[in-house]
Amino acid sequence: MRTMRTWIAGVTLLAAAAGNADAQLSYTTTGRFTSSSAGCNQLAATNSVACAFGGFTLTFTGTAGANIGSPSVASLGTFALTGSGNVTLPPPPIVFELFINQTGPSVGAATFSGMMAGTVETIGGNTSTLMWSPNSTRSIGLANYMVIFDAAGPAANRGIAIPINNDRGISALVNVVPEPSTYLLMGTGVLALAITARRRRVS
Repeated sequence: MRTMRTWIAGVTLLAAAAGNADAQLSYTTTGRFTSSSAGCNQLAATNSVACAFGGFTLTFTGTAGANIGSPSVASLGTFALTGSGNVTLPPPPIVFELFINQTGPSVGAATFSGMMAGTVETIGGNTSTLMWSPNSTRSIGLANYMVIFDAAGPAANRGIAIPINNDRGISALVNVVPEPSTYLLMGTGVLALAITARRRRVS
C-alpha cells in the first residue's frame, strides 16, 4: 500500500510539472505609427491604425491570441497597403510600434518597434519593396516572442515585407520557459518513481 502511494505521488508530481511546462499564452496586440507626416502620427496605440503617405495608406489591424501553446507560431496582426502613386521611404521617416499586451501565463507588455523603408509604386504595375524592420525578440515574464522575418536580402535589412494591395500577416515564434519549480517537481517525481521501481525489484 505504501509503495502504491509513493507511485501515485510520483505520477501526480510529473503531471503537475508537465502541465506547467505546457503553459498557454493569451494576449492582444495593438499598434501605433509615429511620423512628422500629419496623416501618420498617433498618440495612442489602438487595435486598428492607419498611416497615409504619398498617395498610399498602410493599415495595421491587431489580433487576439487565446490559449496559444508553447512553442508555436502565433499571429501578431496584419498589414494592408493600398493606394496609388510612387513614393520612397524615408523621407519622411515612419516608425511603427507593435504592442503585445499579455494576460497569461503572466501579465505584462512588450513593444516591437522599427522604421518603414522602401519604395512603393503603381505606375506600370504594382511593386513594393516596403519593409518594416523591428527588433526581433521580446520577453514578457517567462514568455519569449521572436518575430519571423523574411529571409530575402542582407541580414541587416531583414524584416516584414509589405506588398501592395495585399494583406501581410505578422507572426512570431513564441515559447514559454518552464519555471525552476517545474524542474524541481519533475526531478522529485522521477526520484519517487525510481524508488518505487527499486522496491518492487527488491521485494
